[in-house]
Amino acid sequence: MNAEADLVAFRVTGEFAHFRSPFVTSYLSTYPFPPKPTVLGMLGAIMGYSPLEVLNLQNTIQVAIKLNKTPKKALDYVRLWKFENDKKNIIFSPVKMELLIRPDYTIFVHSNNEKFSAELQKRLETRDFVYPVSLGKNEFIAFIREILSFNPREVEPVQTTSVDSILPVTLANQKIALPDPTTSNWATVGLVPVELELVSETGTRRVKKTGTFAYSLNGGPIKVQRRIHALKVGSWNIVMF
Repeated sequence: MNAEADLVAFRVTGEFAHFRSPFVTSYLSTYPFPPKPTVLGMLGAIMGYSPLEVLNLQNTIQVAIKLNKTPKKALDYVRLWKFENDKKNIIFSPVKMELLIRPDYTIFVHSNNEKFSAELQKRLETRDFVYPVSLGKNEFIAFIREILSFNPREVEPVQTTSVDSILPVTLANQKIALPDPTTSNWATVGLVPVELELVSETGTRRVKKTGTFAYSLNGGPIKVQRRIHALKVGSWNIVMF
C-alpha cells in the first residue's frame, strides 16, 4: 500500500450487532467484528452501490478494523420459518441468535481510486448515506461517530511487534504472524469470510476465501512474536487486508 495514498477512517458504533457465521448451523453465531465483505456492504450502503458493485469492491479496496472495546455477547431467540414439502404449510421454529452489545469499531479504508475515496469522505462527513447503514442486520442501525483525518506524514509503513487492528494470522508475502503467547489480551477466530464470489447459476453470493484473525479482548494492542509489516496511522499500527 502506498503510504501517501488517501486513507479514509471512521468510528462506528451501535446498540446491537450480528455478523453471522455461515459455518455454524446449530444456532446463529456471530463474529466479534464485521468481516471484510460486511464492511464493503456498509460502504456500498453509504455510496448507493448495487450488490454486484459491492462485490467488485473486493478487487480495489483494503480495510483494517480496530476494536475500540470488545462487545459483550447476549443470546436472543428468533423465529425462522420455512415451507413444508407441499409448500402449503409454514413451519415456525425458534433459533438461538448471538448478539453483540454496544459494539464499537474504527474502520480504515484504502482505495487507489481517488474519486471513490473523496466521495466516501464527503458522504461520511455530511452523513449523506444513500441507504441506511447497519451492523449485520437491517434492524441494527450503525451510528457513524467520528470521521478521522490523517495527513501524509501521519501514515507510513513500519515494522512492528504491536498491532492495534485485528490481525490476519496469515499475511501475504511473509511468515505466519502469531500473537505473543505470553500475553492474554487476545483471542483468535477462524473461518472468517474474506472474499465472496457470485454463483452465476443462481445469482447468489457465497464465501470464496476465509481467514483466521486475532483480535483484542480489551481494546489494547496485540503483541506479536516477530516483527511484521504494518501501517502506522497516527498513533496506531494497523494491518490492511
